[in-house]
Amino acid sequence: MHSAMSSASTYKTTTAPHRRSTPKPKEFTPTAANIQALREALSLSKAAFAREVGVSPASINNWEKKTGTLNIHPDSLKKLKRLYESKEQ
Repeated sequence: MHSAMSSASTYKTTTAPHRRSTPKPKEFTPTAANIQALREALSLSKAAFAREVGVSPASINNWEKKTGTLNIHPDSLKKLKRLYESKEQ
């Protein structure tokens, strides 16, 4: 006569092998802190960063001073995201 306990203990659990996945880069969120951090990570002045994004240096200055999520033109946001992705690589 087999007990439930002895038959249950014969089962082994297996786990799938650990796979290393490349973490997906975090999506760029346009906040003052993120824009300033991106510009500094790229070692660009406000003027040079403005040329890369296609805006005036005054816009960069304003963006870096504002609070919360910024309302940025879609074309400029695309350029910011490309710069962010290029920094991650």
